[in-house]
Parts: sequence; structure tokens; C-alpha cells
Amino acid sequence: MMMNQDKRKTVMLYPATSKDLTLEIGVVCAGVLLPLIIGLDTVSDISGDGVGTALRLAMVLLFFGGAALVGFLYCRMFTARDFLRLDTERGVLLHGRWRWGWQAQREYPLSMFAAVAAEKVQNDYRGYYGRLWLESADGRNDLVLEENLLPHKDSLHELDRIQNHIAKATGLAKRPVINTVIRAAEETAANPAQLQPLQAKTLPAWRQAVNLAAAGLWTWLAVWLLRLAADWQSGSLPKPLYFGAGLLALGLLAVAVSDVRAVFRARRGRKTPQTQTAWRQPSEIKAALAAARQVEHEPQPKLPERAAPKLADGAEFAVYSVGTLLSRIPFLLLALLIVCSGFEFSWEWLFWLFALLCIAGRLAHRWHTLRKVRYSVLGDELIVYRLHSFKWLPEKRYALSEFCGIYSRVRRNGVSVGLSEIWLAGKAGGKNVRLLEADSIMRDNRQTAEKTAKQISRATGLPLLEYVSEDREGAG
Repeated sequence: MMMNQDKRKTVMLYPATSKDLTLEIGVVCAGVLLPLIIGLDTVSDISGDGVGTALRLAMVLLFFGGAALVGFLYCRMFTARDFLRLDTERGVLLHGRWRWGWQAQREYPLSMFAAVAAEKVQNDYRGYYGRLWLESADGRNDLVLEENLLPHKDSLHELDRIQNHIAKATGLAKRPVINTVIRAAEETAANPAQLQPLQAKTLPAWRQAVNLAAAGLWTWLAVWLLRLAADWQSGSLPKPLYFGAGLLALGLLAVAVSDVRAVFRARRGRKTPQTQTAWRQPSEIKAALAAARQVEHEPQPKLPERAAPKLADGAEFAVYSVGTLLSRIPFLLLALLIVCSGFEFSWEWLFWLFALLCIAGRLAHRWHTLRKVRYSVLGDELIVYRLHSFKWLPEKRYALSEFCGIYSRVRRNGVSVGLSEIWLAGKAGGKNVRLLEADSIMRDNRQTAEKTAKQISRATGLPLLEYVSEDREGAG
């Protein structure tokens, strides 16, 4: 598959060495063949009628479908990769994609490049990632190989290995790795080119079909489990198993309902392509469409105009949850009770003391960083309030005449969840400002931030926008 058509000696440089690529293809083939073998073995055991036969047929379809899905996804990923190879006979770099042969392959003389460069970026919004490129000899025609190399086990050692491999194989100089830190800032220079009207997010047709098929399968399995649980009086199985079957059936029904809801939301989104302005008046929608058609020749999208405010004066918005905050108090009291019940030193007592201090510190931090926003119609402004002791005091004021929209974005906090932020988009020549930040413990606040941003958009008339490009305004 990877042999050069001209039979010249080539060396694979990126995204993997020839050995790594062979191993990768072998693992994928094993992942395809194993479900096929299990599925064929299950087919051979099918006999008779009834529920057992139907269940085995469902298992066969599941294994065959899993094998087909693994193969399809890997083929799509493989054909979307840009491979970099070295023709050692001609001293030429070959850069192109494989689609049953090398397609759109570009050739670069090795003398065109001077070094292999790499960068490790710690970005508060994009997380930790790596960049890799070949520096051109003239300093103007660099060849970018990777813009977003993701870490493995929170490390970018793979980036170092690839850089060393390319430098050794080509004889190019190896540049020291650049370490860049991009920190979040509360205010950044406004750049309308980084924003666009919020796009409707719908499921493709094949995903809708898969969701409906999966929902049908989950429903059938749930019904079968419920019938099994209803026969608990027969006593052929231990009683806890009947109870577990009932709980599993309810879980499968919930999954099936979720899949069907996703399809219905996608169908509604397709019927109303202007989902981002669905709450606006028809005249406003027509005006926005006319403006979009008028500026089709422009390189950047035309942002929607501000609509009339929809809510009364004094409307308040927040991304924090008082219930979530107060839910930590019972565990705090439990830790306090255990710590105070005995003062003899032990590892268990030390653990609960540490838990007590962590919970108390987190609650104190969250309490003093709570903020809310109030819309003032009289001044046409948003007022940010901060909780000080037990009083809400005004902290900042933002005149809405200086902004062209509102959007939400996610900033990573170093764990599995991210911090969701709501930003006001400044007009050209102005500034983007961070309005609110959601930072609940072990919780993804993306939906909460998006919902709150939509509410603020509806109240103020500011159009709801989408952040579409990475920036470096907080670098350094």
C-alpha cells in the first residue's frame, strides 16, 4: 500500500515512520478482523426460534457493524493525512495524500529548506498542542507539517521524536523547540474577522439514520430486559439480577430517547437554517439575509445587526448555580464532623483534614468570585456585579454601543473539563471583553454558558456570534 509507484527508494518522514505506519495498519486490521470472526462464530450458533435467536442476530449485526465502522473511519482518516516522504535518489521531498495512489503530490527540492522547527504551545483556550514545520532557506516559504499535534499522556515527546527523525533522515538542522505560553486575558483587541454569525449545528443524514437504528436496538433490548425482570417470581435467577435488569432497561430507554431527541433537534434545525436568529422578527431575518447577499464578495462574513431589546429593565443573568455551590456543604460538614470527633493522628484523620481544607478553600474561592450581570435599559449597558461579603456590588459597566455581538468559548483548566466564558465582541477598533466565567467543580459548563449567552442576546438585542479562529492576543 505504501510502496512508491516508481520503485525509487523512499523514506517515510511524517506523520510516522514506515515501521510505525505498518504497526498502525496491523492494529487496525486486527480491530476489523476480530469482530468479524466473533460475528461469524455467532452466526454459526444460531438455531431455532424465539428471543434467543433475535438476540444473537442483533449481536451479529453489532459485531459486523463495528468492524465496518472501524474500517471506514480509519480509511477516512488515512486518506485525509498529508504524508511527507524523502526520495533519497533525487534528494526531493514528496508531500501528498494517498487515495489508492499518490494524489496531488507536491515535490520540493531538499535544498529549499534549511532546518526542522517545532513549537510547544500551552494555550488557555486550545490546551496543550504542538506545531511542526520545515524552515525555508529564504525564510518565506516554510512547509507546515502539523498545526495541532495533540499530546499523549500530557506529553509532547512524540513531537521531539518526529523532529529528530526528520532531521536525521534529511540532514537538515534541528532548531531548538520553541515553548510558547498563551494566557487568557479579560480584554483583547477586537478582530471582526475572528467572528461569524452562529451556525446551526445539525446531524448529517447518516448520523440520523444511525441514531434511529441504535434507538430501535436499545428499545428492543430494554423491552426484552423488562420482560425478564417481570418474571422475577419464577426464581430461575438470583433476585438482584432481576433488579439489575430492570435498572439496565431504564438506562437503555433513556439512551434511546436521547438518540431520538437528537434526530428531532437536527430536523428542526434543518427546517429553520437561521437557527441563530430564530427568536428574531421575520423582518429582521429578511434584513439579515439581504445584507448577507449584498456582501457575498467580501472575504469575511457580514455580522448581523443589533435587534431591539426583548426584556424589561433590570434583567439579571448568571452562570453559577447556587444549588451546586450549596451541595458541597453536606460533605464539608461530614469532613468537619470526622475531623473534630477525634484528634489522634492517623492517615485516615489526615485524609479527612485535607479534604476539609480543600472543600472549604474551594467554597471560599467560589463565594468571593461569584458574579452576575444586570441589563440597564436606561443607560443601555451591562453592569457586572461581584459578591462582596453578602452584598452585590457593581464592579464594571459596559456600554452596549461599543459592541457588535456576544459569544461563548471554552478555556481549558488542565483537567477533563473546561471553563466556559461569555464574551462581548467589540466593534472594529475596540476591545473584546470577558463578561462572565463558569467554573463549577468537575462539570462541563458549555451548555450553561451558551444558554446564558442566548438569554443576554435576547435581552439586549446583541446578535449571538461564534468564535471561529484562534488568536494570540494573550501571548506572553
